[in-house]
Amino acid sequence: MTPAKKAIQITNARVLVKADCDAAVDTEASTEALRNAISASLRGSIRGLWASLFAFQLFPEGEAANPDHLDLVEQLEELIANDVMSLPASERDSCFKNLDELVAMLQI
Repeated sequence: MTPAKKAIQITNARVLVKADCDAAVDTEASTEALRNAISASLRGSIRGLWASLFAFQLFPEGEAANPDHLDLVEQLEELIANDVMSLPASERDSCFKNLDELVAMLQI
């Protein structure tokens, strides 16, 4: 699957989470779909485990989704769409480090 298609899957799932948050309904199903899309986007790569941890940090199982965390997902979408995994290791690692720092700032 191309990086653009992977990013679209994340985007579609993110839009569903946002809609559920806006409607003030249960977000469990939509956040599960988003976690799965994020995890699948880097599965089989050196960052596969990172993607799963990122998804579960932002959207823990059994907790209502925080719509503020969707901005970080959007940043990941952009990285995926721009084929971050094709970058040299140091550039790629820098991109992921920036996301890690943003997650840490949220004290998740």
